[in-house]
Amino acid sequence: MRDGDQWSPGLTPKAFVRKLILRNPGFSLAAQQRIALEIKSHTYWCDNFDEIAERVRQAYQERGYFKALIGSPMVRVIQGDTRRKLIDVTISVDKGQLYRLKDISFTRITVFPEAELRRQFPMSAGDIFNTGKIHIGLENTRKLYGARGYIDFTPVPDTKIDDDANLVSLIIDVDEGPQFHYGKLTVDGEESKPGARATLLKAWQAYEGKPCNDDGLALKDFLRDIHAAPSVKFGEVFRVFHDEKSALLNFQITLAKPPEGLLVHPIAARAQPSAIHH
Repeated sequence: MRDGDQWSPGLTPKAFVRKLILRNPGFSLAAQQRIALEIKSHTYWCDNFDEIAERVRQAYQERGYFKALIGSPMVRVIQGDTRRKLIDVTISVDKGQLYRLKDISFTRITVFPEAELRRQFPMSAGDIFNTGKIHIGLENTRKLYGARGYIDFTPVPDTKIDDDANLVSLIIDVDEGPQFHYGKLTVDGEESKPGARATLLKAWQAYEGKPCNDDGLALKDFLRDIHAAPSVKFGEVFRVFHDEKSALLNFQITLAKPPEGLLVHPIAARAQPSAIHH
């Protein structure tokens, strides 16, 4: 890196890409411009220009060039100070061969049929092997399992490459983990009126023992059942305790009595992350 500016001790400047030059890109000018726009849309740290090369590699892999070779960035500082730099970046590329998807398979699955998991991936056999769509599929499978309470679900993707046919098989080893259920609710703090604690515990009975939903829909329903203000978020009300041994999510609510003379909606104050008025 060439830089005539003085670096501030202990401070890593941010870098903004003005121009990206790809040597031997193997793409049309329009495609290069799209990649450049992707790279320029991010901010980088001046002590980690390798991130720029990784994003270029990602751009090629999303276009089917799974084994593209990306050189180290050559960086020229155009202007800047100890906090911000404007840079031009040159990167050499050997894009290699275009690869297509052969198939996607899964191991150690018991909760969902393989066909349902396969539908989470927006790619068909013969499509260009797009790593971006693979990431979308993996995230879709996490949501699918999370909706059933498998919040520790972990997919581990691996690839088998046929260089002669330019095909990639994706094998996903699945660790489904246990199915988590909603456990006990503990209500602490001072009631603003008698029976508030008992009301909350009674409402919780409809949820205790049910499979967790990773998107928090059940907790939103609980807040609705106890007539919480619409602006109250469950993350501001509940403290969550994971019981890995029993595969339970236990919750705690802390009641906070409002100051005397102050009228508030039940569960309206959010001054403390786990505090509510009731």
